[in-house]
Amino acid sequence: MRAKIKLLAGIGLGFALIGTAPALAQQSRASTTAKATPRGSVTIKRDDYGIPNIYADDTYSLFYGWGYAVAEDRLFQLESTRRSAQGKAAEVFGA
Repeated sequence: MRAKIKLLAGIGLGFALIGTAPALAQQSRASTTAKATPRGSVTIKRDDYGIPNIYADDTYSLFYGWGYAVAEDRLFQLESTRRSAQGKAAEVFGA
């Protein structure tokens, strides 16, 4: 189970390093989201281009907010990669 979690974390980090700016630049949304984490609070503010700016009380909350922002932006891509890694992509996309 730990190997799967590490694999998914690595995949998520890889997608984040690719960058989310091009897809979000066209949306041009400015929103503010505040979430409570198990340790502290985190606020995600998006600028005019949709780039998330994450403000948090501690490091754990910062990475929690980063993961939340990545999941908001690229949930379909993360899910399809997870299914491909597990060999279950045909359940969604067909043979």
